[in-house]
Amino acid sequence: MGCGICNIHCIVLCIALTIFQFNHKPLQWRGLFVFGLYFFIGSPFCVQAQQRTRGVSSDYSIMEVLPNGEKRLSMGTIRFDAESLTLQYDNHFPSKYEMLINDTALHFIREGVVERKEPAGQIAEFSVFNLILKAQLGTFGLRNSPFEMTESTNDGEMILSRWESKRALKGPLTAYEIALKDNKLFGIITRGKNDEVLGKQFFSEYLEVEGLLFPTKCEEVRYEKEGTHTKVTTYSNIYLL
Repeated sequence: MGCGICNIHCIVLCIALTIFQFNHKPLQWRGLFVFGLYFFIGSPFCVQAQQRTRGVSSDYSIMEVLPNGEKRLSMGTIRFDAESLTLQYDNHFPSKYEMLINDTALHFIREGVVERKEPAGQIAEFSVFNLILKAQLGTFGLRNSPFEMTESTNDGEMILSRWESKRALKGPLTAYEIALKDNKLFGIITRGKNDEVLGKQFFSEYLEVEGLLFPTKCEEVRYEKEGTHTKVTTYSNIYLL
């Protein structure tokens, strides 16, 4: 959603790279009211997402374009366990391997052997699946985080908000900008020092599954030192566990 979770999450893409901009105007209370009303009354995730479920399973395909222009396609199935906060990727194409991601580490497994282990950060927590089940996709899980909403505006068909860190954070990320369209998460911009754009994510082609709305297409672009890294993730055959 990431979104990844929601994160990624998700995540991705070769489409127009600008959703919205904030001009750092004073906080607009009318926009805040609309944004708050969305979460406490109008969110399509609020009531349904509270139902108890053990997790989510889905097929996925990921198309990446690396900064050097190389293209990579991978396909498989993903399973999210809500109780253990674990993501399990079973990749089928172009090669078979597993990725197990929990709240501490990412395990890359091939033929039952752990080939490498890396820190995972909050990948599972901010995955799209976890945020949907917790009714937090609309804020990308930021409501109970070190970030707070500092701006909100109603710009025609979209509700735009800006979230800034409550305190000085270690690392490059300083702010998020979120766009909701038709009461669904549409896009996210991440910003760093001097308000530099670090990346963008877009969520579309929503599908209702047992009362929950899942974006089946998650697009992401990351601006890295080597160049632009894009990724498009699509989900299909989604069902609750």
